Amino acid sequence: MRYRTLVSLGIAATLAALTAAGFAQTPPPQPSPSQPSPSLRGPQASDRSIVVAHRVVLRMIRALERDQRDYGGYRVKAIADLRQAAQDLEQAIQYDRAHEPQR
Repeated sequence: MRYRTLVSLGIAATLAALTAAGFAQTPPPQPSPSQPSPSLRGPQASDRSIVVAHRVVLRMIRALERDQRDYGGYRVKAIADLRQAAQDLEQAIQYDRAHEPQR
């Protein structure tokens, strides 16, 4: 059971870091003209996605901080990685707000 929890924490931290890196570095894919557009696309959907990801990362940090077990030091490392991911997401949100397209 502890192994599963430890693996889950590692996966969550890795996903958070990869998500933050992907949001910060990867441009959004350009839809082809033949694709139907879903109900929410473009800047509004992207803004919501990154804000939601930021909230999820913050919740994960709080959950790990409440956990009393150490998991061999991996819990502390996961918290540090998630804090870095949260900072990256905050910077991405600030960048996006500073570079909003003119409407």
